[in-house]
Amino acid sequence: MPSRLVEITSTKEDDQTSLAVRLIDAEAEQPYKYIALSHVWASSEPLNTTKSNYTEHRRRIAWESLSEVYQDTFVLAAALGISYVWIDSLCIIQQDPDDWEKEAPRMGLVYGNAYLVFVALGHGLALKKDPVEKLVMPYFIIPSSSEQRIIEGQVADYSVLVRRTCEHENFINPADNNAGRWFTRAWCFQERLFASRLLHFGGSLEDITFECNVHLKCECGGVDLLSHNDRHKDNDVAVSSGWRHLKAHYAQQLREITITNPDLDHLSPGALNQFRDKILETYIALCEDFSAKELSFPDDALPAMGSLASKLGPYMGEYHAGLWEHRILITLQWESFNGSRSRRYGPPCCAPTFSWASRTGGAVWYFSSLSESIKDMEQCELAKVLEVRTESANNAIPYGKVLTSAVHLYGRTAVWHIAEQRPDKVGRLEFADTPDETYVQMDTQDDIDELLTESRGPEGLAEVICFELMRNSGADEGKCFVSALVLRPVQDQPGSFRRVGFSIMEPSAFSERAVFKTVVVV
Repeated sequence: MPSRLVEITSTKEDDQTSLAVRLIDAEAEQPYKYIALSHVWASSEPLNTTKSNYTEHRRRIAWESLSEVYQDTFVLAAALGISYVWIDSLCIIQQDPDDWEKEAPRMGLVYGNAYLVFVALGHGLALKKDPVEKLVMPYFIIPSSSEQRIIEGQVADYSVLVRRTCEHENFINPADNNAGRWFTRAWCFQERLFASRLLHFGGSLEDITFECNVHLKCECGGVDLLSHNDRHKDNDVAVSSGWRHLKAHYAQQLREITITNPDLDHLSPGALNQFRDKILETYIALCEDFSAKELSFPDDALPAMGSLASKLGPYMGEYHAGLWEHRILITLQWESFNGSRSRRYGPPCCAPTFSWASRTGGAVWYFSSLSESIKDMEQCELAKVLEVRTESANNAIPYGKVLTSAVHLYGRTAVWHIAEQRPDKVGRLEFADTPDETYVQMDTQDDIDELLTESRGPEGLAEVICFELMRNSGADEGKCFVSALVLRPVQDQPGSFRRVGFSIMEPSAFSERAVFKTVVVV
């Protein structure tokens, strides 16, 4: 149960019912039935609980101090017969680092154990609909006993009441508008993922959508139009987007884990790897979606995924700043979706440069099939993982912020140079000294700026280190490609490197100049 809840009580006087709310400390053993609110702070204009008003909020929270979203939440909760609500800004003491450190890792449990989650996609919930509008045709028919005559420019009582159509595209592609902001937020991603039942209140459009781990239904039926031809292969349930598929898939996978709950110590190595591979594939797909979300505070990149990581931790083993040690050579093979639109967090940063969580903007992984990449690992000569070390900022929160993290690798390296050129529209730079056109997908605009503006070497070109991770099968039979990390040395730390990009190249281009050495990527 949450540490705190907002309790709702009602009083009736002169046939008028009024609500009163106050903050309470939840008793650990009592199974409270509560509603949780998921919202964007900038839209919800939240009232906060702080150390200075904590005592007052335990006595009463002034109704007039609450925003429209909060008032609507309490009114609708009471209408559903539910007396408790959890709202982050009220139930976590704001600007109190100790309380935040205690409560942040519990977010998945808070939303997962809620009876229902209200999602505020706008400035209110469902209590104030947009007004209907009259649509009057300039030409209309006036019936009479003998005939029907068309009269132009004359107003009659014939009109149609209309409301704007609802934009359900946000459930597929997050939109850059007020109704879509919730879909772009990193913390809201986790809240949606763990909630078993959500009611989405559609902002100014005011359509209500119900979502669980199987279904998605809306008032107007528009979601069904998007999904009627796309059925979930396991239970024949319509799914209109990759995200919804992942939510259903993740929920199903958790159920399977809970039911089987394998004893990892007694599984054969092959069975253990197969079990972990299945989880890893879903985790990577979720990371691709999550990495494109927005954060108000860069240090939240790992904590906002902490509940997911802690759920998988007992089955996946060692965790290193957003990556699992299991199959780490594969999981290191992410690249920026668009390096020119990404920025490097920090300093200080909550994650090492080899982690997708060290930067803004979406990340995508270089493989079409995890099973095919695993086959490549077994068949090709690969880099060796010597050691991975991570020091958490708080030992009690192993899936949160980190102080340091490093992966020690041994394999082929080559010194290459970056051509003097502008990056293309997705943030790629070309190598100057390869036999064919070979590009590096840069991680961030910061890395691009560094390479293009720094003092050049004797040849007038910026120098980088390419480290071969593994070789991957191509579409053509017998064809393979080298996947490589593109690195830069860390000043005052000999042998340590920062990741600045990712590249795919033909083996011949790499092997001609490669030497074996150990690198430490931090």
